[in-house]
Amino acid sequence: MTDKTIQLRRYEILDGQLEAFLEFFETIVVPVRIEFGYTLEFAYVDAGRNEVTWAISLPGDAATFETRDAEYQSWDRRAQAFEGAPKTVGDMHVALVTPA
Repeated sequence: MTDKTIQLRRYEILDGQLEAFLEFFETIVVPVRIEFGYTLEFAYVDAGRNEVTWAISLPGDAATFETRDAEYQSWDRRAQAFEGAPKTVGDMHVALVTPA
């Protein structure tokens, strides 16, 4: 059994919205994910491309991750935290990944 599953997330941020995204990310997104049980593996900003790449993990295999992630998406606390969130992300690229 896999000890953890990692999800890689790459966000293309809308022009002029990087600062607003990072504030929301640091004060809402990450704390709410951690409260639910995710681990933030890393987060990097490519300011020249207006992109943020980050990874989160949960204990267990991919199926367990998918089940827990679906629970997170419908979690009341998440809905409250994201209510009125600024529109800062254009495209999102999200995938479960494994070490190379």
